[in-house]
Parts: sequence; structure tokens; C-alpha cells
Amino acid sequence: MLLIVVSVLVAISPPIDRQHGRLTVHFLDVGQGDSALIIFPQGRTMLVDGGGDLRFGRSTGNESRPDRPDESEPVFSDSAFSIGEAVVSRFIWSLGRTRIDYVLATHAHADHIGGLSDVVRNMWVGQAIVGHAPAVDSEYDRFVSTLKWRKRLLTSVSAGQRFEIDGVAIEVLWPPPASGISVTSGNNDSVVLRLIYGSTSILLAGDIEEPAEEALVKSGIDLHADLLKVPHHGSRTSSTKPFLEAVNPRYAVISVGERSRFGHPHITVVNRYRELGVRLFQTGRDGMVTINTDGSSIDIRTYREERRLRMED
Repeated sequence: MLLIVVSVLVAISPPIDRQHGRLTVHFLDVGQGDSALIIFPQGRTMLVDGGGDLRFGRSTGNESRPDRPDESEPVFSDSAFSIGEAVVSRFIWSLGRTRIDYVLATHAHADHIGGLSDVVRNMWVGQAIVGHAPAVDSEYDRFVSTLKWRKRLLTSVSAGQRFEIDGVAIEVLWPPPASGISVTSGNNDSVVLRLIYGSTSILLAGDIEEPAEEALVKSGIDLHADLLKVPHHGSRTSSTKPFLEAVNPRYAVISVGERSRFGHPHITVVNRYRELGVRLFQTGRDGMVTINTDGSSIDIRTYREERRLRMED
């Protein structure tokens, strides 16, 4: 079966439960990578990235499935430590869920797209979404191979598109439509989403760096958000002052390991947020960060705080 990339978002129904009118975003602790599970007000779900940087043992091709001789499944080492399975899938299962309506890969780097392949293997997935589809990229190819095996639809999105899920408006701010033969899916090609629910907004900035941030600011589009998923793990090549001033967040979440081998988040960037009065959260330090909003107020809780409260009880 051919995997067709289309540019429409298919409405998937029904959701498995209700959220009582609240939008929830779980920023998972996946080490250096990114992964955020969005639960919309009527129960639909979207997984944005799936971590995956710490996989040891790679896919070597396809092997036959003895239970389904007419199908083949990508091979994964049994000894591999997979963030997508050990962290992301297990968290979703812990919520009593076995389906994800949408999975979105912001770009093709292993610490973002790698874990999504495991989620697609483990869950019923309605639709997969990407930005730029690179001509040559092993991580992207593995993701596409898994989608083919699952016979799932792959959708492409780009700047200027707007959708609505359960009353939440989703604006695609980046990347611009791909042009030319040598299409890439690197940091500055990341899908950037702005979620608007009532009077609250959340900006998911992928791994964009200074060039993309500058282009977004110069475009004049509305970047304001109450909460910002910090671009590129807080690297010193991102979170430029003009970009932060345009977003003007009250809160920001850095998805990064407690001891990043890349030196993230950079102290200069951390100080930049503090100088602007932004309250910072960091998954490697605080554990999973969960945002709840009814469209007018925002509640933020961390795994570390929840654990402390349980211990006090």
C-alpha cells in the first residue's frame, strides 16, 4: 500500500472520553528530546514528537510476522532502550489509553521523531503529520516504514494553515511550504504550532533557532502565547530577545535532560528568560510538566511537586 502525503487534516472520531472542557498538555521527561501529549477538551489526542535520542540498536530491515505471514514489521533490537516505548508509550498506557488520534513529528531529528515510530507500533494511531518531508533521512524513513506497516495516513502541514480540534484553534506558523529538490527537515524546518483556547494560548516551537525566529518576528504574525515550549532545548542559538519579546510568555517549559551533554539550557538563555520575568520549568529537573486550562486560567503542575505532595500525605 502506498503512503500518500496529503495536505488536509482528517477529522477523527469518536474521542474515547471527555476532558470536561479543559485543554491539557503533558510535557514528558524524555531526556534530551521533545515529547508533548495534548489532550483536547472532548478527549481527542495529539502527540507532538516522541523523544527517542537514547535508542541503542537500530532497525536492520523487515522481518516476517509469524502471526501475520502477509505482513512485515520493522526490526528493533530487544535489548534496545527506547524512549518511545519505555517512557512515551507507557505514560499513555498509564492514562488508560491505547489510541492516539494524531501524531506529529516537528522535524526528522532522532530525539524528536525516533520515539514516534515506537508509538505507532504500540498504539492505534489515526493520522500522522509532518512538516517538510526530507528526500533522504534515515530516521524519517524508519517513521514512514512503520506508518506503511500500520497503513496510516500521512499529512503534510505548512505555515498559514489553521485547524480546529474540540474547540481549540491550531495555527501552523512554520515552516514555509517546501520548495526545490533538496528538502531538509532540520531544526529550522521544525513545525511550530500555536494553540488558542478561549483567551489562553500555547506556542510549541520545536527546535527552531535564530534564522527561523527572526523570520517569524519579521513576518508580523501574532506570536503571543501565555506558555512557550522553549525552542531547541534552550540552546544559545535560539530564544533570541526579539522572539521572546514577540511571544511575551508568562511561563516557559524547557524539554531537556538534567545533565545535557550539549550544555542545554545555556545560562545566557536561562538568564534572558529570567530577566523578562518568565517562570521557567525544566523537564530534567522538574519531571513531567502538565498544563491545564479551561480557556481562561492556566494551572501548571510538575511531577516533582506531585511526588512531594504524595510523600507529605
